[in-house]
Amino acid sequence: MNPREISLSRCFAEGWEAFKAYPWLTIGGYAIYSVIGWVASHIPGINVLYFILAVFPLAGGFITLLLKILRRSNPRLEDLFDGFKDWVKWMGVGWLLILYVLIALIICGIPAAILVTIADFILGANSADGKIMIVIGGIITLVLLLIILMRWVFVYYVAADGANATQSIRGSTDLTEGIRFKLFWMLLVISLFAISGMVALFIGIFFTGAIAQCAVTALYLDVRQARTSPAPDI
Repeated sequence: MNPREISLSRCFAEGWEAFKAYPWLTIGGYAIYSVIGWVASHIPGINVLYFILAVFPLAGGFITLLLKILRRSNPRLEDLFDGFKDWVKWMGVGWLLILYVLIALIICGIPAAILVTIADFILGANSADGKIMIVIGGIITLVLLLIILMRWVFVYYVAADGANATQSIRGSTDLTEGIRFKLFWMLLVISLFAISGMVALFIGIFFTGAIAQCAVTALYLDVRQARTSPAPDI
């Protein structure tokens, strides 16, 4: 696939058209999803149960709702909770992804650990050179982690399209192969657009955030279509 086939403007355009088709459903679904997550994560005791039992199925239901909105396939607000109908699957997807992320974090942390050790025992952690080494180690770890994490940006989307946990990891890895840097800056721009709604007394984020989620979903669908479409005849 030619990465130029995937464009930021097209994703925003497709996301906007889907949003216009179901504005209140999109905003309502995004708002309910966000508020449930925020409230549940700030109540002692409940936050632990929410993370262990509900966060992954709820995320799966939200992605399912977004896909139905983008595909115009009769989306309903109750689709937001569809993940709980297949609770075992979504728990598997979520925990397997966390396991992969933890392994990636450990691997990426090795260069930082080496540089911190050098800074501490050879240069002195409080010295100027030692502090520079620590900062460099942190930057290297962050860059390596981002490179690895871009492999799995579509895991929940692939799962919502019917894949199991291991298939979702592999499917997202295959979809992002060769275009991860492009996906990174595109997702960064979409994220900045989403948080821009905070300037409107924070409430605006429910508007910009909902559109941004539609744009990300459109990006997934475009990438998936480009990967599965046959190459044009020359």
